[in-house]
Amino acid sequence: MPLQQSAWLNKNQPEAAPWTAKALQAVFVEDVLKNKRNSAAVEIAPNTLLAARLLDHRPASTRSLAEVGDSIRQKLQHQQAIELATLQGKMLLEQLQRGEKVNVAWKAPVTATRLKHPGLNNDLTRQVFQVNASKLPAYTGVENPQGGYMLARLDEVKDVADVDGKSRAEFQQKLRQLTGDALYKSYLSDAKKNVGVTMKDFAASEIK
Repeated sequence: MPLQQSAWLNKNQPEAAPWTAKALQAVFVEDVLKNKRNSAAVEIAPNTLLAARLLDHRPASTRSLAEVGDSIRQKLQHQQAIELATLQGKMLLEQLQRGEKVNVAWKAPVTATRLKHPGLNNDLTRQVFQVNASKLPAYTGVENPQGGYMLARLDEVKDVADVDGKSRAEFQQKLRQLTGDALYKSYLSDAKKNVGVTMKDFAASEIK
């Protein structure tokens, strides 16, 4: 294979081919950094080995404002755009809840249950099921983890069909398990408090 020259590396950078965690670890060892020896050969993919030779090494340092100015500016602009989108989303929600007409491009409606809600964010789904459905349409919203704000409109509430025996048994088993776990934790907490029991967590390697 022809020799290739990499860009600057640092030991804490995210993994990206060909610089796997093992490859970076092999480069940042004393024998390579101080003695400028070749690194050990490291397998970075099946039947693919990588070895590196140091050309230059500089201690970590703080970059100048001139170097990072554009990057900082972009991050600040992105953060500001997210904050403005969130603020606008909350204002639209308040208008909708007051019954005002608002121009919102809603997506195609979907039917959702607590367990199955295709295309809907989990947090938004939880908010939908907490909405007062006495007067429809009803509206709710939640901040988007990826940035911005998500709105939802509840148009109709349907009664679910009777749960079949198998599903009912599964739900009952999960409920018993959850209840049992809660009671067990409560018992342990009470025991530690009133009986003076000391608990110790063991790593898997300690258990033989």
